[in-house]
Amino acid sequence: MPGIWPSAAGQSHWAVALTPPKYRRVVGWYAAWILLFMTVLASVGATYASAMSLQACVSISNPDYVAERWHTYMVRIAAVINIFEPRLIHHFSVFVTTKNKNSAKVVFGSIQDFTGWNNNAMAFFIGMLPGAYGFLAIDAPARYSEETKHPNTDVSRSMFWGIMGSVLIGIPFVLTLAFCMGDTQELLQNPTISLSPLALIILQSTGSKAAAIILSCTVIAVSFTASIDAVGGISRIIMAQARDRALPFSEVLSKVSPRWNTPIYAVLLACFLLLSIAAIYVGNSTAYYGIASGTVVMQVVSYTAPVILNFFFSKKMGIKYGPWNLGRLRYPINGIAIIIYIFLCCIMTFPTQMPATAENMNYASLIIGAVFIASTVMYFTWGRRNYFGPLFDLQGLETPVKA
Repeated sequence: MPGIWPSAAGQSHWAVALTPPKYRRVVGWYAAWILLFMTVLASVGATYASAMSLQACVSISNPDYVAERWHTYMVRIAAVINIFEPRLIHHFSVFVTTKNKNSAKVVFGSIQDFTGWNNNAMAFFIGMLPGAYGFLAIDAPARYSEETKHPNTDVSRSMFWGIMGSVLIGIPFVLTLAFCMGDTQELLQNPTISLSPLALIILQSTGSKAAAIILSCTVIAVSFTASIDAVGGISRIIMAQARDRALPFSEVLSKVSPRWNTPIYAVLLACFLLLSIAAIYVGNSTAYYGIASGTVVMQVVSYTAPVILNFFFSKKMGIKYGPWNLGRLRYPINGIAIIIYIFLCCIMTFPTQMPATAENMNYASLIIGAVFIASTVMYFTWGRRNYFGPLFDLQGLETPVKA
């Protein structure tokens, strides 16, 4: 899609471009707001990961340390404004060694069900939820499409190699942890597990506090760097939506500073949104996790919309694909993707533990419903009078796109 329509709004504009003219206004509105909510919530979760990893390092160094939620929030504030080098984790991981390794049968041939479902299939599918967070940023290069010299090729290439790089580095790293993690029950009984499972696994595998802290610091560096990208990505989404008049105060939020070549006001709003939502964790962690639980489902909805529209309407609309395309494999691959996305959308709303309580309930359905209600309210109070779709040319679309 970025090879055809390079846009900071990414899948929001792609959905509009692939929708029959009669429905473009409505589809564009909801796609834009789902994208914004999804990106903000995902970014909050990513930077909290770095804060908790730092607390885990402190806990390993000082067993008397008590991790408070407000400590996490203060570190999270720093994560918005700091930059570190992200490519260290792979190099450090080779030093993780332990004599007490799990067997291949345990790693590949067993499922340990702590969910209360008493069903291996459900335990497996629910276990996919944390892994799904790793795909929340695959669309990040699209945010900078309008600031790239050759977006039709470079953005698609960046997405592709970003995923391939994550696979090539991630699979060996995860397998190393699986073989070296030891007894799962013992891990779950340690309070550090809630802060950073990685730090605890390394500590128990090597017996070295230094190794655990150093490797945890690489995670912190990666997460801190991701937080910088998150602020930049959210600000570009805000800028694009404001430019389309999908947000109030659009004239201000769409401005790009001629000095810094950056949408300054959109950046400030992005920081405010991140810090405001993160502050919920200080007062009530259950409320925060309830809000965050809808992130993956919104991700699935946001990614699925252009794929479904492309599958059903691309031929009818005569879409001309860019240099990066699937050719004849487009339909079978998109069809498989739609099936997987719909399946994930259902699975990701199931309770992660049984019996379900207020503390462990999966609130994804509630959050998705709240986003649609909020978007609908915003449409009738603002969008109906001001929003008509993308206000710049999407290669062949009418400008602006009108219902």
